[in-house]
This record gives sequence, structure tokens and C-alpha cells, in this order.
Amino acid sequence: LWDSAPLRPKRERQIALWLADRLKDDLDGQGIFIGRELEINANPKGHMGESVDIVCDAVAGERVEGSPIVRVVIEVKCCWHADLDKAMREQLVDRYLDGDHRQGIYVVAHFDSPNWDDSDSANRRGCRRRDRATSRTFFENQAKEITADRVAEVSSYVLDCSL
Repeated sequence: LWDSAPLRPKRERQIALWLADRLKDDLDGQGIFIGRELEINANPKGHMGESVDIVCDAVAGERVEGSPIVRVVIEVKCCWHADLDKAMREQLVDRYLDGDHRQGIYVVAHFDSPNWDDSDSANRRGCRRRDRATSRTFFENQAKEITADRVAEVSSYVLDCSL
């Protein structure tokens, strides 16, 4: 999850792709579809519309025909992202989840290394604004508040990407 020369974290798109590949490997053969950059809101001008990082779809039942499809939307953010603290609600819940699909997971990729390249100092500072344990508590509490409001069912996960 790190570029080696210079030593700095890969970007959000690469992290989401890596995570989607791990999910595909782990869930292979279980009837679960893992999609990346799935367009959920079309652009009327014909360009790519709004897309989500990862979507997991599965049939909820023993039969395929007539069974509902359940969906979990996964939003990935790197720890330096400017909207990290508010994107769970404003992006994942308010924009990506809808009346039929209200389950989401907010994944925060937390990076740290004493050898992080100096040319990436702004991102390094952003990640060090809080440690991994504090981030885990912060986002778990935020997910609990959203779920308690019955707006959506959201979980959070802080992914340790430290070296």
C-alpha cells in the first residue's frame, strides 16, 4: 500500500482497488458481486456520473428468482483527506445510500512511517492529526450516531496501513 521510491502511501483509488481485490478473493464462490467505481447517479450531460468506491451486492435468500438484492456501499478515505471527518455522513450516507440500500461501511486507510518521504509532508501531517486508536474510536462513535438516528446502518473500519 506504499510506493517504494519515494516512500509514500498510494492514493485512495489504489487503496480502494486493493481492498476490492481482497474482498473478491475472500468472498469468491459465495454469490457476492464486488464492484468498483459503480456509477450510482448518472450525469445528464453524458459524462461519468457520481460513483462509489466499492459496492457489494448479494441475493438475500436461498433462491435467486424473486429474492431481494442486498447492497453494502463501501467508501474509502485516506487519513489525510480534507473531508475525512464529515464524509461518512455527507458523502456515504447523504449521497450514496438511498431508500432501498441503507447499509454502508466507511473505511479509513491510516498510514504512518518514520521514513515517509518529505515531499509528501502535507499528507503525513494530515495522518498524524490523530493516532489510529483515536481515529477508530472517533469513526465508531460517528457510525453509532448515524445508525441510532435510523438514517442508515453504517459501520466504520480503520485500516492499519503503517509500515
